[in-house]
Amino acid sequence: MNAKTRIWRATPVQGTVKAPSFFVESTESGLEDAKEEALKIASTRTRLSHFESWKIDVEKCRMRKDEYGRYWQYHQ
Repeated sequence: MNAKTRIWRATPVQGTVKAPSFFVESTESGLEDAKEEALKIASTRTRLSHFESWKIDVEKCRMRKDEYGRYWQYHQ
C-alpha cells in the first residue's frame, strides 16, 4: 500500500461566516480519496456539521507534524 499522510485545514462555513479552523490528517493513497476521508473526519470532529446551513471546506496545507504533535509550515 502506498499511503501518505496529508494534512488538511478544515473550516466550517455558513454563508460568509467562518468558524475557527482545525487540522485533519488523512492517509489515503489517492488525492481525491484523501479529500473525501478528510471531509468525513472533519464532520465527525465538529458539531456544526449536524446543521444543514453549515458546510465544511477542506484545503490541503503544506505542513509537517513534529514529534510533539505540533504543526509547522513546510517549504523547501
